Amino acid sequence: MYFFYNISTTYDLDKYFLKKDSFIDYIDVKDDLSSVPEGISIIPVLCNILPVSWIMDATIFIDELDKTFF
Repeated sequence: MYFFYNISTTYDLDKYFLKKDSFIDYIDVKDDLSSVPEGISIIPVLCNILPVSWIMDATIFIDELDKTFF
């Protein structure tokens, strides 16, 4: 089971992202994760791009985020 995300950046941030897509692959997970809300499934990707965002004073736009994580 995996979740796939496309990352769009502005020109000045392109050099910090080698790929424009990201995926989280859950190996050996027996449960069906398709019912996990997007606001939770985005957290691993978000945790990887947050440091770049903080350093570059960039804004991240996402559709949904878990309230507790926020």
